[in-house]
Amino acid sequence: MDERFKRETIQAVHNPDLTRAIDRATRRQDDARKVSILELGDPWAVRLLAGRCRDYALDRLDEKLAQLTDRLSEHGVKVHWALDARQARRIVADIGKRAGCKLIIKTKSMMCEEIELNPHLQAKGFEVVETDLGEYIVQLAGEPPSHIIGPACHKSAKDIAKLFNEKLGVPYTEDAETLARSARGILREKFRQADMGITGANFAVAQTGSVVIVTNEGNGRFVNARPRVLVTVMGMEKVIDSTADLAVLLKVLARSATGQRLSVYTNLTTGPKLAGDVDGPQEYHVVIVDNGRSRVLASRYRQLLRCIRCGACLNACPVYRKIGGHAYGSIYPGPIGKLLTPLLEHLLSRADLPQASALCDACRDACAVRIELPEMLVLMRRDLLALGEMPLTQQVGFVAWAKVMSSPTLYRLASRMARLGLTIEAQDGWISRIPPAGSPWTEERDLPLPAERPFHRVWSETLEHQGAAPVVPKGSCAASVRPGAKSHHEDENRRPHLEPSTADPWREADEPAADAAAQDLECPRDVFLDRVRAALAAVKPDERRPDPSEARLQPTDADLVEKIRQRLEELKVVVHRASDADGLIEAIATAVGGIGARSAVSADESIFDPLKLQQRLSEAGCTLTVIREGAGLAPSFEADVGITGAEMGIAETGTVVLSSGGPRRRLLGLAPPAHIVILPTDAIVADLLDWAREVDARPRQACQTLITGPSKTADIELTLVTGMHAPGVVHVILTDQPA
Repeated sequence: MDERFKRETIQAVHNPDLTRAIDRATRRQDDARKVSILELGDPWAVRLLAGRCRDYALDRLDEKLAQLTDRLSEHGVKVHWALDARQARRIVADIGKRAGCKLIIKTKSMMCEEIELNPHLQAKGFEVVETDLGEYIVQLAGEPPSHIIGPACHKSAKDIAKLFNEKLGVPYTEDAETLARSARGILREKFRQADMGITGANFAVAQTGSVVIVTNEGNGRFVNARPRVLVTVMGMEKVIDSTADLAVLLKVLARSATGQRLSVYTNLTTGPKLAGDVDGPQEYHVVIVDNGRSRVLASRYRQLLRCIRCGACLNACPVYRKIGGHAYGSIYPGPIGKLLTPLLEHLLSRADLPQASALCDACRDACAVRIELPEMLVLMRRDLLALGEMPLTQQVGFVAWAKVMSSPTLYRLASRMARLGLTIEAQDGWISRIPPAGSPWTEERDLPLPAERPFHRVWSETLEHQGAAPVVPKGSCAASVRPGAKSHHEDENRRPHLEPSTADPWREADEPAADAAAQDLECPRDVFLDRVRAALAAVKPDERRPDPSEARLQPTDADLVEKIRQRLEELKVVVHRASDADGLIEAIATAVGGIGARSAVSADESIFDPLKLQQRLSEAGCTLTVIREGAGLAPSFEADVGITGAEMGIAETGTVVLSSGGPRRRLLGLAPPAHIVILPTDAIVADLLDWAREVDARPRQACQTLITGPSKTADIELTLVTGMHAPGVVHVILTDQPA
């Protein structure tokens, strides 16, 4: 084992505050996932479908990347291609320099962490500010993130209080809400002043040219709406085929990550702002990065590129729970990192990682897209053996282990001998010291003495007592199996197997053409796509198109108004009803009164009579400002509440859908601390799949946002704080007026 990894692991295990914080955070999220995932009906089937949706695009990645970039270019987006991290960094810095940018705000992005973008931009003179609260905390601390979803989950409120006091001058307090509000105030000014925004991408839809990011705090919406220059840096594997595939993946993403039905904000950006739009970026750039992914694509580890960065495997992993993320020495920790890091770097430099696993299957059972993580860990260990990196003692030991475990007779004999030998060292049924091969285990814990009557004997006697004959499969150590039952590993229809490949993912050099292109500022599109095609040369794609309708959860004939009302109230959204235009005015006034707002802002969206509403709110002591073309940003940032119309509602998740364009400003429902949404009941659809169909049928809009509850964060000791960046109070008025 690498001495650095061993040293970091030992330090983490002996840090009780760290292990307590990590264990608490991961168990809570894993428990929430286990409850939420059951809502999928057949969770296994839906996750397999999500995996097939990812595979469909990966097996045709050259075609889908070409289709995506064609759509992006049609929408006015400038697309850049980067073969490696160095090239990607240079592209982003050049965009900022040419646009005269100084202050850059960023959303959480694993790709930007991977290519070490922040230090490069700072060295070039840019001020770079992370806006996700967890990322902001670790940026202030000068640390990498510890978790894909919760970057600061390893820090206590005491740690953060001290950090904010030292770095920001915030008076010392361990109150999570006060700390979050302090960060909100500082970052709010950064949102207003920023020249450039940088995001990652959760997905990119090839058919529509839409880039998708999901957040809970609302910082992603600010980064997409405020700066005049927007840059998305994405791994090439993020592309998916269709909006329907996106709907399937959204069903599993938030449920697997945090137990939510949908993240609070799902933002689809389809180009810079259109003519007539009053806000949004003037320039939009998308940087597509390889950085070793083509090697993974060509290898038998290709399935790893399915990963949607939900973090579920980290939350389920007993190893990660004990050591946290920093011990891995990579921005990709946990089970996915044990595989992805050696592939993106080199196995010989990361030989310790694939061996740091108990192969307990917890990661596969949690994975949102059913990646065969345990099998790949075994394959990578075989690669270590082939490369001569497995110590001789381990080689001999595993050969002997395999023989014993494949023979019931040898297994039973070895069990008896092991118990006999361990009895000598046992005291009161516990063993505190075992021979050197297993001594690292007893350095940290005692080992219980094996039972005198092993399980297989107890199980056989139980079956005999019940009148059932025990069955021992040939070559198996199992005491018995249920007659006629298939094991978990034999169910061919439920579990995909890894595809063999002769490609060598550990080769040191790439194609000469790629090396030559890497010397330029950016790679030509044709060279990049040729590299992808070469990686796919041995792939035989499945011609069957995945059917997203298999993931439908809500019937279209359900009482959609009642369903969305229930979902909204579960999300702590206040719901009102209005039957006509006058009822709508009264409902808005009631909502404003409930919020206690003294100032409101809206746009001329033709959803109500602005003069009548101004008069009614004035009677309630609230001033309404109706923003029209040419108005600045101040009214949105200074108002107590923003009032907007919704284009659609989704009953399945309790989501309201807002689109930008014309008078519909992105900031109206984003900048004020409270948000009132007017949703026509005839615009409610049953399921995310119905939303996807409607999106594809309607004219393109530069930005569409799915809002599922108030803005929130739990980055400080899992304490829920609402209104982190975007509105913390949401009222929805269901009106019977037609959309």
